[in-house]
Amino acid sequence: MTGEKGFMEKYTSYRFGAGRYLQEPDILAHSGGEICRYGKKVYVIGGPKALRLTWDTLEKSFQSAGLDWVSEEYSGFPSYAKLDALRPKIRENGCDVLAGVGGGRIMDLVKAAGADLGLPVVLIPTSAATCASFSPLSVMYTDEGRCVGYWHFEYEVNSVIVDELIMAAQPPRL
Repeated sequence: MTGEKGFMEKYTSYRFGAGRYLQEPDILAHSGGEICRYGKKVYVIGGPKALRLTWDTLEKSFQSAGLDWVSEEYSGFPSYAKLDALRPKIRENGCDVLAGVGGGRIMDLVKAAGADLGLPVVLIPTSAATCASFSPLSVMYTDEGRCVGYWHFEYEVNSVIVDELIMAAQPPRL
């Protein structure tokens, strides 16, 4: 503290990163156990390519950990309209933790849904070309893809799970 009057009002603190960050080859095989730290039933949202790439391993890990799940493939933008559509699905299914699998748009959508519903968030990025899994904000869009602003969060995500085998297999642009 500098002793200046109003120091706390003058500066804003931001959280960076995740409560837990796991990175190693084949870590997806242990994702169910990590997600179980936060809840008993996970709502998984993933991009089409990301889910094709990871789903067999995720499903086996969820089964092994005794974790229940609901999954949804989504290829659109993180929007308030999508949040409105997700809210009842997540509640009706009794999910108590959210997981995002994919790139930046999925990460932003899941972080926003977690903040909106007050649920823990676990992110599983499949692209190293984005900081979305590690940044405490979501870029929000219209359903058509026009940016409408940024949603800054009070808290960082609960866990980020990075499988080095998946990252190493991605095209150079990712």
